[in-house]
Amino acid sequence: MSKLKHSLLNFSLEELRLATANFSEDSLVGGSVYHGTVGESHFAIKEMGSKMEAHQVIDILTKRNHLNIAKLQGFCFGIRPYLVFEFAKLGSLRGILSNAKLATELTWAKRKQIAFDLAVEVEKNSWYESVIVGRNGYLAPEYLYHGLGSPKVDIHAFGVVLLELMSAKKAVMEGCMLKKCVGFMADGGIEGSSGCLKKLKGLMDSSLDRDYPLGDALCLALLAKGCVEEDPQHRPNMNDVLKALFRIV
Repeated sequence: MSKLKHSLLNFSLEELRLATANFSEDSLVGGSVYHGTVGESHFAIKEMGSKMEAHQVIDILTKRNHLNIAKLQGFCFGIRPYLVFEFAKLGSLRGILSNAKLATELTWAKRKQIAFDLAVEVEKNSWYESVIVGRNGYLAPEYLYHGLGSPKVDIHAFGVVLLELMSAKKAVMEGCMLKKCVGFMADGGIEGSSGCLKKLKGLMDSSLDRDYPLGDALCLALLAKGCVEEDPQHRPNMNDVLKALFRIV
């Protein structure tokens, strides 16, 4: 392994095969991610769809350094491209939210802080149309269907993550988009409506055991709804998002 720009390590395919017992099922964490061991170091090794996608992710992550983002350690551009990350023992945020036992440790205060930290990261990093990456459920409709990119694409993805933090539900469930779950708040109908408040409580992650201020939950739900609006012009900008989060964090 040789150190390259940004202190990334250039792994050979043989090293990754040895680290993962030839990409065995036992080393498979989920999807296309494997747990690998090199010496005493543990890594998460993700197979990428293409070298272009790998380069785009490298371009993004080498510009960001945050406690809540798994650090990129290296890469392998052999027959198939792989990216090598630090191994998070508790797994990803998605994995924690999907585990009822672990999710109880993500208190309301921690979830709000994650949302705020993520918004600061998005706000301080420049947006580049050439490096848009993501999955269905997170990508904004204008980019997914028409290839139209703007900072509002990041706002849309942030709104989906907000909903995940609140509900612990996946971005896409059985073909249905998570963002549809805030449709009951259309036209501000939630105000003064006990029925809508009941739906809001039903949206929240049961692991929270209702240990959260309903006012906070309402504010975040309304913010998330604004972020995932179909029309990008109707979404807030990140400065607006930060102002809203400042009031409740």
